[in-house]
Amino acid sequence: MQSNLFLANYQIQRILGQGGMGVVYLARHTQIGKLVAIKELAPQYSKDIALRLRFKNEAALMANLNHPNLVTLHDYMETPQGVYLIMEYVEGITLEHYIRNVTGIIPEDKAVAIFKQILEGVGYAHSRGIVHRDLKPANIMLTGEGNVKILDFGIAKNLYASERAFTQVGLKIGTIYYMSPEQVLAKELDRRSDIYSLGVLFFEMLTGQNPYQHLESEYEISHKIVHEPLPTLRELYPNIHPYWQKVISKATQKTVGTRYQYITQFIEALQVTLEPVVPNFLKKLPHEADPEHTVEWKIRKSASPEAKTEISFAQNSAIAEALREPVVTQEPEVSLFENEFGKLTNKQLTYLKGRDYFEAGKEETLPLASIANIQLQTNRELASGVFFSILLGGLLLGGFWNTWSWLIALPFLPVAGICFTQFPAIIITKKDGKKAVMRGWYWHTEQAREFADLAQKELNTRK
Repeated sequence: MQSNLFLANYQIQRILGQGGMGVVYLARHTQIGKLVAIKELAPQYSKDIALRLRFKNEAALMANLNHPNLVTLHDYMETPQGVYLIMEYVEGITLEHYIRNVTGIIPEDKAVAIFKQILEGVGYAHSRGIVHRDLKPANIMLTGEGNVKILDFGIAKNLYASERAFTQVGLKIGTIYYMSPEQVLAKELDRRSDIYSLGVLFFEMLTGQNPYQHLESEYEISHKIVHEPLPTLRELYPNIHPYWQKVISKATQKTVGTRYQYITQFIEALQVTLEPVVPNFLKKLPHEADPEHTVEWKIRKSASPEAKTEISFAQNSAIAEALREPVVTQEPEVSLFENEFGKLTNKQLTYLKGRDYFEAGKEETLPLASIANIQLQTNRELASGVFFSILLGGLLLGGFWNTWSWLIALPFLPVAGICFTQFPAIIITKKDGKKAVMRGWYWHTEQAREFADLAQKELNTRK
């Protein structure tokens, strides 16, 4: 469409943006003067059934969303000339433009305020069973009032839908810089894929750079996303508070089960109070101070008693860094993992005391600070296996021609075999030297290994 053309009651004003699948126009309603954004599926794609279906899917998804941080859909139109979405017009700039051309690194307090709005919008979509799948700064609009609007649900997926030809497993769609490992591998996606993308987006807001922007090939980017953690925040911005590293590391875990499982957990992780502290060496008396870590004070007396004292610090990098170093006064408890062996949070471990082959065990909770280590061991019940094998052999040999002996012996055959397989045992060693053991059957091995590995990994982060 060209400027001054009409679509129903809308007069086209100008082009707002252009992408791979179509063009977005600014238009005005001829009767009431309301400005809207009209998204047109590119003419060369409008006859493609799959793409038209995806475009219509976007309309269906947006029609069911009503949230202040999501762009509103007003109407959907199909004409002989094309297919169109009539959407809310958001006057502002994209987060991508804001980072690249306005601020670069966004100050932490402002970044958190913006990011909370993004999380609120995405969390609302997730509560409606919708995964965005292409979260990136270019799809986030910032208004002049400081409000956030999330755009482009063109490749979003409704998790409650049964089958969609345009969202099949094996179809990798999205922007690779912000993809989750499972998205790169074209696996089935859920809300936790969006959580990974949000972690990368938050990384870019706090450092002013995408972690992969220096890489040239899609292969290199894909390999790092799947196999390597993100660079640390301080590699790109040394003055960032270390707490945000924990938040982003949690959101961008390679295994979906170790990330934040819900947007609400991500939001909770932002609810902290960060305060600057004076390092201990600055509290020493002057004669005790380390000459390499001193503060130079320059005081000018003013003729006026009301004048302010003028102070300047020496350019000492150690002091400057220390003065910038805040402390976390409160860290919320966040659920990290749960299976039939227990539950892990960032503060404590709940396990099943006395769990054995025929005992469910009783829940007991330990602070992580009281645990020395957690190990997984495996063993075979050889004595039981030998016993059942002898019993089985005796029944078969003693009643070779007896049908009842065979019928009695057959159930013991798998039991004897199971006894020679590996049985998992999780050993929790406390700092006081006491130990707790949880045992399981051989089919519990993978769950036991996952529980032990994740719990030990969380302990290691605190050492």
